[in-house]
Amino acid sequence: MFLIGDENVPLCLECNLKFVQMTTLQNEMLERQINYCSDFMDYTVGFGPSGPRFPERKTLNLGGVALHNIKVDNSTIGVINTGNIQTVDVAVSALTNSGNNDLATALNQLTTEVVKNTELQNDVKNQIVELLSLIASEATAPKDRQRKGAMKALLSQMKDLLSVSSSLIKIWEKWGPTIQSIFT
Repeated sequence: MFLIGDENVPLCLECNLKFVQMTTLQNEMLERQINYCSDFMDYTVGFGPSGPRFPERKTLNLGGVALHNIKVDNSTIGVINTGNIQTVDVAVSALTNSGNNDLATALNQLTTEVVKNTELQNDVKNQIVELLSLIASEATAPKDRQRKGAMKALLSQMKDLLSVSSSLIKIWEKWGPTIQSIFT
């Protein structure tokens, strides 16, 4: 849960993501308006540019999704659910910020490897990414609110799905215990 504003309104991970996206878009819009007004005043007076401008923001934009942790190749954008990838990406940021770097790295590497894997069919890839999204969301929840039994079942299903690919099962053997440890 995230506490937002002076009233400390509690928001879940996904609601906080939407709030941050909305605030970012509003700030970018205001920055563009300030730049426009500054340029218009400079043009009207005729002295040329009078001062610094807000720089244009450049982010990795993949079909409406800005990712900061997970590397996704443009060729795989159409075959994966970017909403689930974004949920994992936000959870990785939250875990990193809270000091849980091992779990953040585990989720990041596993998600990146699943997305770029060529052995998996697209529907299996989406299913794994959806499971990773659920696991990542639950991992950021407070310990007393985590649904550990459900997560153990999802982790078991994840391992079964990953076993189709020899490269992914190796990644799971490396990072699976780290992910499983959060729900024990």
